[in-house]
Formats: sequence, structure tokens, C-alpha cells
Amino acid sequence: MALEVALEAKREETRRMEESLRADFVAFVDMVKERSMLMTMKQDLIATEAPKAKFAEDFKLFMEAIENDDLQILKNFDEKDMLNTVSTMINSDAGENGGLAGEYEQGGATVDASEGTNSVGNEP
Repeated sequence: MALEVALEAKREETRRMEESLRADFVAFVDMVKERSMLMTMKQDLIATEAPKAKFAEDFKLFMEAIENDDLQILKNFDEKDMLNTVSTMINSDAGENGGLAGEYEQGGATVDASEGTNSVGNEP
């Protein structure tokens, strides 16, 4: 009789552990899905912020070149394209691409993806 009670107690403990294991597994799967979603969101955020950071860096170089009258650096920039980019950023509703996705992503020169040329007039 004591053996049957002990056996029943072990079965009950095993059942509780299996239920706990299933619940833990479901929670783990949910965490993996959430992590994947957060990683994707992070990559998307980085992808949309990178052109803005690049523009800010290049704009700083542009302003320094103006202050120093450095024509070598200035010839790599097209002021009109830079003004258009700034205007686009200001007027943007910061939607999916944040106002800079198609522009200003190549070293030292504004690139407009719709036209296929940069401010120097070369193909990108």
C-alpha cells in the first residue's frame, strides 16, 4: 500500500514537471520570436539612421571646407543637392525611410537613386 502511494506521488510529480516543461518551452519559443523581431527592428533602425549619420558627417566636412576655403574638398560636394537633402529631411514625415533613403549614401557625393548619378556627374 505504501508503495502504491509513493508510486502515485511520483506520477503526480512527473505530470507537474512535464506541464512545467511544456510551459517553459512555450515561453522560450515566445522569447526567441520576440528576440528575432527585436533584432530585425534594430537592423531596420540602423539601416534608416545610417544615411542620416553619413549625411551629418559629410555636412560637417562640407562646413569645415567652407571655413578653411578648401577647394579640393568643396569640389566633391554639390551645394544644391545638399540643400535638397536638408529640405527633404526637414519636410519628411519620418515615415518608413526617414526622408533620406534614396539619397546621400556614397562617400563624399550626393547620390540620387532615381537619377543614377552623383553630384560629380559620375555613375555611382
